[in-house]
Amino acid sequence: MQSSHQESAMTEISLALAMAFFSIMVLTMVSMGVGDSKGRKVIAGEFSSDTKQPSSSAKTEIQSEDLLVIFHNKRFFNRQLKTLNPTQLVIGKSGRVVLAVDPLLPLSQVLLVRSKIPNSNLIITSLDQRWLSAIAD
Repeated sequence: MQSSHQESAMTEISLALAMAFFSIMVLTMVSMGVGDSKGRKVIAGEFSSDTKQPSSSAKTEIQSEDLLVIFHNKRFFNRQLKTLNPTQLVIGKSGRVVLAVDPLLPLSQVLLVRSKIPNSNLIITSLDQRWLSAIAD
């Protein structure tokens, strides 16, 4: 009778050690990143703390045949600040559209506005203070 009681204690100890070993193995695998990495992408970017000076590579020269479309206060304007319908745009020779938006407009709104312009060759920029004051007048 005494031997069976000792055997059950040894069985329980061996099961506890096996569970501890398995837990340590799982934690090690998770910390090492073992698993399917398909679909996971790491996107690295460089952000500047100085928001006043854009980098020289971020500048795009606007050509005279580019179409400037301004979006402010839920309305579209042309270069002369006249209201326009984005579905009836007449694209210039270069085929580029420059969409200027309010710098405080959330990205979700910018994407929604961008979807209303039927052109794949589109450049999005933010309005500077001169444009904002001109629109406010």
